[in-house]
Amino acid sequence: MSSAAMDDWEVLAEAERRDAELNANPSFALDFDETIEAIRDRRRNATMQPGRNIAMKVPAADFAATVAFYEATLGFRVVSREASSVRFDYGGGHFLWIDRVEGPAKAEVWLEIRTTDLQAAEEKLKEAGIHRCDEVEALPEGMKAFWIKNPAGVVHLVTEE
Repeated sequence: MSSAAMDDWEVLAEAERRDAELNANPSFALDFDETIEAIRDRRRNATMQPGRNIAMKVPAADFAATVAFYEATLGFRVVSREASSVRFDYGGGHFLWIDRVEGPAKAEVWLEIRTTDLQAAEEKLKEAGIHRCDEVEALPEGMKAFWIKNPAGVVHLVTEE
């Protein structure tokens, strides 16, 4: 399998697994080493920036009053409305989601972080001691994203641009 057809993790695993073969064929070893170095460079240079979405998870008992505060009191424009979720225009192409949830006794704020390289961002976060916590909430099928929590426990959705 060519390195172009593999994802980053497979390339690195293949490099470890074929160490003996690489030593036997120096020309192939050089090409493969260059691929691995390119992956490492991309991971070192992964950028992360604020996303477009802020999600506020609000207890069911406070949902209607919270939505009324943003809609009637502050005058925010409603972009979409469902039974358990209202999305407001937060300016500059950003959105504030107010989601009704059962369970928590207080509101939580969830943030989005956008990255140019999801695998590189995950590796960079892992090196900093921040690990995925995908049990937070199921993501739509095929969505290129994962969940993390910052050291204070604030949930962030990391998405690929």
